[in-house]
Amino acid sequence: MKKAFHSVSILLLLAALFFTGCSSSPESKLVGKWWCEDKGIGVEFHANGTVSLVEDDWEEVFGEGTYKVDFSATPIAIDFVVDELEGSNMSIIEFVDDNTIRLTEPRTERPTDFDGAVELKKME
Repeated sequence: MKKAFHSVSILLLLAALFFTGCSSSPESKLVGKWWCEDKGIGVEFHANGTVSLVEDDWEEVFGEGTYKVDFSATPIAIDFVVDELEGSNMSIIEFVDDNTIRLTEPRTERPTDFDGAVELKKME
């Protein structure tokens, strides 16, 4: 009886660890390199809140700064502080799936819809 209880406890613990590890937060899903094939530009979101804007297949960084995301907003609000954006820093973002996001061009006023948004794919 004690052995069966021990086995069930271990299975429950492993299941809890598995499901906890598999459910990633929106914040962790966003971290990484995202590429827009149509525009030839990319964005790299770092876990420390910094961002890099790149072009030419990651050969040229044309902007660096910080970002802040409000996942409680609908649609999700994202603000950039990047000198090269010259004051246009408010945007919205949505996860199409785990490997695709839509992002509006940063503006001085937050967009309310995704008209003209670019689609970026997560790079491995």
